[in-house]
Amino acid sequence: MKKPNLIFAFMMILPVYLLGALSIVGQSIEKTPWSVRMVESEMSRNNPYNSTWGYVEGTVLKGVEEVWRTTGDNAYFQYIQNSLDDGFKSDGSLQSYTYSDFSLDEICEGRILLLMYKEGKNEARYQAAIDTLRKQLQNQPRVAEGGFWHRDNKKSNAYPHQMWLDGIYMANPFYAEYGLLFNEPQDFDDVITQLTVMENHARDNVTGLLYHGWDESKTQAWANPVTGCSPSFWGRADGWYAMAVVDVLDYLPSDYQGRAKAIAIIQRLAEALKKVQDPVYGTWYQVLDQGTRTGNYREASASCMFVYALAKAIRLGYIDNSYWDVVKKGYTGILNEFITINSDKTINLEKVCITAGLGGSNPYRDGTFDYYTKQTYIAKNDGKGVGPFILASIEVEKAELVVPPLNFKAAYKPDGVNITWTDKSYNATSFAIERKGETDNNFKVIAVVSKGETSFTDNDFKENMKYEYRARAFSESDSSNYSETSSTYTGTTSADDDKPIETGFNLFQNYPNPFNPETIIKYSIPSIKTGHAPSLQHVVLKVYNLLGKEVATLVNEEKSSGNYFTTFNATSLPSGIYFYTLSSGNITATKKLMLIK
Repeated sequence: MKKPNLIFAFMMILPVYLLGALSIVGQSIEKTPWSVRMVESEMSRNNPYNSTWGYVEGTVLKGVEEVWRTTGDNAYFQYIQNSLDDGFKSDGSLQSYTYSDFSLDEICEGRILLLMYKEGKNEARYQAAIDTLRKQLQNQPRVAEGGFWHRDNKKSNAYPHQMWLDGIYMANPFYAEYGLLFNEPQDFDDVITQLTVMENHARDNVTGLLYHGWDESKTQAWANPVTGCSPSFWGRADGWYAMAVVDVLDYLPSDYQGRAKAIAIIQRLAEALKKVQDPVYGTWYQVLDQGTRTGNYREASASCMFVYALAKAIRLGYIDNSYWDVVKKGYTGILNEFITINSDKTINLEKVCITAGLGGSNPYRDGTFDYYTKQTYIAKNDGKGVGPFILASIEVEKAELVVPPLNFKAAYKPDGVNITWTDKSYNATSFAIERKGETDNNFKVIAVVSKGETSFTDNDFKENMKYEYRARAFSESDSSNYSETSSTYTGTTSADDDKPIETGFNLFQNYPNPFNPETIIKYSIPSIKTGHAPSLQHVVLKVYNLLGKEVATLVNEEKSSGNYFTTFNATSLPSGIYFYTLSSGNITATKKLMLIK
């Protein structure tokens, strides 16, 4: 009796938190800009946004401000004002702000105070708070070359002689805008000093990336004894800096000679960021230059910051249009990997690093790779990612960029090749489906479907043939990049019976996130025609150690054709080499797992 030609296709085993976007498959996507959807989601979760004064609040409210400017909907402005007012004490002073801390973080939300000033909301408490923040900058401790210390709390949490990339964003967009509004052109020179001193010391000449911090005194335990720099390129730190540069340029006069220095900085940084963008997912890593290193992960806030800064820099002519490819790939990756949709249609931004810093105690933050990947935590909807996501979305929406179909899959069924995808491009009008057979030289368009459709069945194919499918989205004025390519086989032949099992790309190593040790094993079972319905096949998936001892049975049941995900928690296993073996009848497929704890 002829045995069935069962082909298993393993995909890479991924930490479960990376697959959150799968939850949206099959849900309808409203034709509403993602920037608006995120603001509306935050308004439903946090109204007002927060009751304290701080940089997280300032970052989110800046995103809401840009949505207000884009839509003209006064409800967003009112939300900003209500949230701002919630940060004032009854005497008009700011919640959680202490002048003597000299913390640059506390300057950031001052940009919202300047918004109120520009919009004629000249309440005495707003003006008093603006004056206090400007006074802080005037008296902020500095390194010898003029750069601001990140903080100088005399009692605790002091960062003497240190500049951090974070602080460049916290202080300088406010500082530059203040100089423009209150006619202090000398402020522009000081802003350029902050940018250039930071870059001169923190920029790595090999990668072009910037280290998180620089210690002028070289006395900190994290500081390189020669350069004074911290050990790693933390993604969000470079993100803060990139956003700071493009935002500062909004306020520097066109004839101001220092503009050229700021533009040159974003040009250098853009080239460096392009080189460390993940070529498959399009997003960026927690530690930027070590994407393939075990334990590293792609992080949402940095990815959003880079897309925002690069898209804005392109729009304003600071970098050339070739970077649209980076922006398109990056934003597509953000939507695919980090955005999930709730049952009430609010949306989430997943996988945001909650916080990271340098120095301190309990534990000491040494700025190493292990610190950023093992001693920091991730969360969803953290404001440090939400604000930049709103800003990135607005820039993409201004450019009318179209996002390709996501989660694009082709699967052979008895009634044809079923093609499915997820639509996250709010401004697409149609999708073109392309196909290439193994005897074809090029892809050809086989169908064009309208916006709102998320599936198509191809009935015009040959049996016993391997086909590749892909798609792209179209708007009235633009087209997207192509989706990922998906392959499938149509039917079986006796000549195939004794061929070895074909698999997807090989899995060599897996490292479950230490704070979430669950992994996902993905495999697919193509259909086998038995009349008009696919047959059920008994499938067994087990885990063995290096000595061949079974350590877990994950699947042992009858399954029909389709794609499957199996969760496995590796907490109880010691470090070592293991094997996942998927079998049915006499056919097996095995993949190696290297578990390092």
